[in-house]
Amino acid sequence: METALHRHDSLHYLLDIPEAVLKDLQPSPASSKSSEALWLLEHAKERIRQVCRVAQLYAPWLLPEYSGLKNDLAILGDAVVLEQMPSFIDRLAIKLRAALDSAVPGELSKLCGELLELLPESRSRTVRLIEDLKKIADLSSKLVDEMDFGFLLNPGRNLLSVAYEVGHEHNHPACYDLLASEARIAYFVAIAKDDIPQDSWFQLGRPPMADQGTPGLLSWTGTMFEYLMPALWTHLYPNTLLERAAEAAVRSQRAYASHKKVPWGISESASSQMDSSGNYFYFAFGVPQLAIHKPEQDGPVISPYSTFLALDTDPDAAIRNLRNLRRKRGVGAYGYYESLDFSPSRAGSRSRGFEVVRCWMAHHQGMSLLAMANFLRDEVIKNWFHSHPRVQATELLLQEKPAAGVTSAGPRSNAA
Repeated sequence: METALHRHDSLHYLLDIPEAVLKDLQPSPASSKSSEALWLLEHAKERIRQVCRVAQLYAPWLLPEYSGLKNDLAILGDAVVLEQMPSFIDRLAIKLRAALDSAVPGELSKLCGELLELLPESRSRTVRLIEDLKKIADLSSKLVDEMDFGFLLNPGRNLLSVAYEVGHEHNHPACYDLLASEARIAYFVAIAKDDIPQDSWFQLGRPPMADQGTPGLLSWTGTMFEYLMPALWTHLYPNTLLERAAEAAVRSQRAYASHKKVPWGISESASSQMDSSGNYFYFAFGVPQLAIHKPEQDGPVISPYSTFLALDTDPDAAIRNLRNLRRKRGVGAYGYYESLDFSPSRAGSRSRGFEVVRCWMAHHQGMSLLAMANFLRDEVIKNWFHSHPRVQATELLLQEKPAAGVTSAGPRSNAA
């Protein structure tokens, strides 16, 4: 458990921004971008309020009113990781009591007393949080250990079935059979756990494609998450088949969207089409150039989580695209909305030419959060996954080189 309250000074700075400063940042009504600036300002205020709330509940010593204890008495030290916070709070309480016993000046004495009263509840909350996180981690490990992929293996094809039909008590005859597939992560984990043989990996199809001058792999429906969802956990090693396939997929998706004059990022998602109960229909939207199976669905439907998945592959373009989606009001109270539907049959009559699908799906939000964590914290999720001995023993599968004669797509850009 390596969650840390890091960048102590930055947190103090953020928490110390007075409301008056934010009010002074109100944009001029005459500005052509005043509505966008106002939207950004309101969201910044809300994020600062949320950070303050977390500090009040778990780390009240970070609040600006107690900065004097750090500056004048040097009571507050450096930030600590979450697991160490209960003992840190205990030591802090001892220091505060010692300061009170030494008759510090009146104002500092008052601050010491106030903060000391807040620490017991802060410690209790922190202990509960640590216990809850450990329970989640233990349950997750238990689920992984007890999960057996072996019964899904089709012995004739050495591939995983797409489903187990409970009513008929047998596996569905169709199998996941492509390397450019979200099922790749299941194959990898199953092999790492010795549930299925390593040969299954090499039974996965690798149909080649070339688009925008970049060689890659075809997937079933040409969705972004078929290529990039497994890379939330697994490294894309330089100059490997999987890295080339990811780069080709992102380039192809960008070119397709540019031709359509819309933002990019297409995957399975909800569309603006609804059933009689008001539920959004969900389809496997994809890019035709990347797809083996080309369903006759309307589109394009752009899903922001698809762009988040591409942060590691093309960060500059991904950030520009997310800003574009934000300008199109693709963000709500809980983050980016599910999708923006540019289908002519449903959005053509709209003045903006598209309709925002105002819902959130937990698994898409989860993918976005993991992608952001990897991007902002130096691939923290991938490094954690690859630290497991079973993963380390299996990761050579990820380092498969492309066929001889296939040229590189060029160096990856790591600049944000």
